[in-house]
Amino acid sequence: DGEGLQTDSPRLSLVSNIMRDVRKQVGTMIKTLVSSVNEAIELPKEIDLGLSSIAHGSLYLGFSLPNPGPGFQILAGDPLFEASRLALVTLGTVSAHCEASNGYELIRRDFADPKLRDTALSAVGHLAPTGHAGISSMSISGRALKTRVSWPVLTPQTRQQVRSWLERPVLSDGIFEFRGRVRAIDLDFRRFDLRRIDGGHLPDLRCIYPASLDQPARKWLDTTVTVRGR
Repeated sequence: DGEGLQTDSPRLSLVSNIMRDVRKQVGTMIKTLVSSVNEAIELPKEIDLGLSSIAHGSLYLGFSLPNPGPGFQILAGDPLFEASRLALVTLGTVSAHCEASNGYELIRRDFADPKLRDTALSAVGHLAPTGHAGISSMSISGRALKTRVSWPVLTPQTRQQVRSWLERPVLSDGIFEFRGRVRAIDLDFRRFDLRRIDGGHLPDLRCIYPASLDQPARKWLDTTVTVRGR
């Protein structure tokens, strides 16, 4: 919802940006969930989200994860399709928890894996509107939230709240050092994925960097770096 959508002909760029953001964030979640299987996985077109409905009001967009077409046979437990469905459930659950007064505690309880939790929070933070593009709120529903009476609502305040949670991640007392290659980076939330890590014991590692490194971070993509910290 927002003033940019309260018209008979909302700008095409507004609608396409929403669709792009949803696909990108769901895709990021899927890649996170299967990164231990294959670090360089690309989503095949068969599991791309499909636009299932569009209606005027404010603006209602429906997305679905289509079933494979003729000629495709999915084995039970296929990691890519399992991850695709889990990604949607995770985004829905995290969005719902963001509305609670103890939202961060609920998210930490339900998502013990720090990488999954961090990626999900980043995805919700990106989906929440900035308030500057004619969109003031985004409501989310789906089978992952079928037990709820109301839809979770993402607002610019949600974006700010998520950023504050991401700035204070759960840390251990141990100090570790790793050397690897930066293969994906999020400049907005100061995160990057370290892969091809020396030693071969970890498939990848999600890292956070401070604001003081904002300028150097722009040059890290596809370079080899050494990270050290808690």
